[in-house]
Amino acid sequence: MLLYLLKSGICLASLLVFYKLFLERESLHTFKRFYLLGALVFSFAIPALVFTERVVVYPSTETVATPYVGANPAPHVPQKLTADIVDIAPLLWGIYFLGLAFFGIRFFKQLFQIVKRIRSNPKERTAPFTRVLLEEYFPPHTFFHYIFLNREKLRSDEIPEAVLLHEETHAKQIHSIDVVLIEVLLVLLWFHPLLYFFRKAIKLNHEFLADRAVLKKGVASSTYQNTLLSYMAPKGNQSFINAINYSSIKKRFTVMKTQTSKKVIVLKSIVLLPLLALLFFSFTESRVITVFAEKTAVPPLHENDRENDQENNSETESLDVQDPKAEIPSTSGLSEEALANYGVLAQKYLKQPKEDRKIPLEDLRQLEAAYQKMTPAQKAAAPPFPECAQTSKKELVILIENNRIVLNGEVVTLDAFPKKIDAYTANWEETDYTEASTQVQLRNVSNDFLDKVDAAFKKTHFSKANGGTGIVPPPPPPPVSPSMGHTQGVHPVEPLHSPEVEIVEDEITEIIEHQEVYNEQSIVHSPTAPIAVGVLNTGQIKSSYTNSPPSPPEPQSPLDLVVELAKEGAAFFYKGNGITSDRAIDILKNNEKLSIDVSRKNGKTPVVKIDTHF
Repeated sequence: MLLYLLKSGICLASLLVFYKLFLERESLHTFKRFYLLGALVFSFAIPALVFTERVVVYPSTETVATPYVGANPAPHVPQKLTADIVDIAPLLWGIYFLGLAFFGIRFFKQLFQIVKRIRSNPKERTAPFTRVLLEEYFPPHTFFHYIFLNREKLRSDEIPEAVLLHEETHAKQIHSIDVVLIEVLLVLLWFHPLLYFFRKAIKLNHEFLADRAVLKKGVASSTYQNTLLSYMAPKGNQSFINAINYSSIKKRFTVMKTQTSKKVIVLKSIVLLPLLALLFFSFTESRVITVFAEKTAVPPLHENDRENDQENNSETESLDVQDPKAEIPSTSGLSEEALANYGVLAQKYLKQPKEDRKIPLEDLRQLEAAYQKMTPAQKAAAPPFPECAQTSKKELVILIENNRIVLNGEVVTLDAFPKKIDAYTANWEETDYTEASTQVQLRNVSNDFLDKVDAAFKKTHFSKANGGTGIVPPPPPPPVSPSMGHTQGVHPVEPLHSPEVEIVEDEITEIIEHQEVYNEQSIVHSPTAPIAVGVLNTGQIKSSYTNSPPSPPEPQSPLDLVVELAKEGAAFFYKGNGITSDRAIDILKNNEKLSIDVSRKNGKTPVVKIDTHF
């Protein structure tokens, strides 16, 4: 609200200064009337205008796995104390409503007095006006089509004809509408000083209009000026009415003699237009709205994909036929602010080696949306797009989180899951099914839901082409006791020495030994081998071992891990800057959503990196 009032105040001040310097003393009284009213509307409307820019973001088929810190807070970590701030907003609102009540009561009191004066005094109809004949003495004044005159002076012809013409002009041109509008605005914004200057300018211009109408009737200017001087009345509270006793009588006499040429009108109009344009572009607001396109929308090409444009041309045309309303992002270019944001974000990832570069999906979408809106000149001047190391062209990225399935960046239902996979792989060759890579991410998944997803996955052509493999790996064969002898000519099975069982046991042992401190595992594998499943909080890998391996240890919280590493003399870095171990512990205490990356080479001192994401 304060920012809005500041912007509107600057607009009001600029237009009022222009009026005082270039328009007030000119004879363009009708234009000035609409200028003053338009300046009020313009000044309060412009800061409220918001222009939205629509940025289309296309879903990416690449999902980058990032470290995930569990939501469980570290125990016994004291909350950071925040300083108490005195909120003065209730006090300011209280003062505002007191002023609103005071000026509102005064407004209605004056309105009531005028209505009472009309009803309690005799009236004389002289179409289209109504004269209200007053017993008490008031200078002649007007309110809408009512003209208030002293009855005794009117009967004795002591009121000059010029004065009656003056008041009839106020009534005929309905100047009271302007006065009531500015008075209502002053009740609502009683604290705004510029509105009082506008009220004075509006009333003075009404007098200019009435004076011009009298002089056009043939009344001599000297006679009319003497008449005005004779009707100078004592000051009174007549904010609602147009009275002949106006304080700026000298300025009125000066303007009566002024004649504005057409050349001056054109020149001052030329000066006004740049001022209005400057205020418009300075105080309107622009917002960027990010819209995620449907899966069927045609995605834009990256620069490194343009070489394959001809090869994929037929596929693109097919998409256009299926979805004629597919949205293509605008090429009008980025604003300076958006271009600067792109540069900061791109430089952040360009500092990382390409082979180790990992960009979170949210940042990747933001970079893609900005890059596609750039003009060729902007692309040449901006940092290059931070491409990641190329992955297999044929892949499936499956995220199962909180009993929700995300396939290649698109949320799908359990029933539609197998159909979506078949649709995605419809154009694959038979060799693509065996050469493609599959990335499976599991986060907080129940066993029951995982079984349903596994059963749905086995219905797909992708699973059938790979021997019926599923999301959940098949259980290993149960071990046979060594004491079992030959039975009915069948040799005892020795699973512990079976190569297949040894491979499965080695995989389980490796998972236990390399258990991360996070509540998530991401496994990238080839469908020719069993699909590995991450260790979950809510469910374990299904197994039919008679003697199952020991349960993995309870994940260690990031804070506890940092405390242990600090005792080993580890080196700590926060967002690329070296920090002390105490500082690292304090940062993790105050922000539970940070990720940590621990590296230890050849038994050397551990290096711990702390950042929002990696």
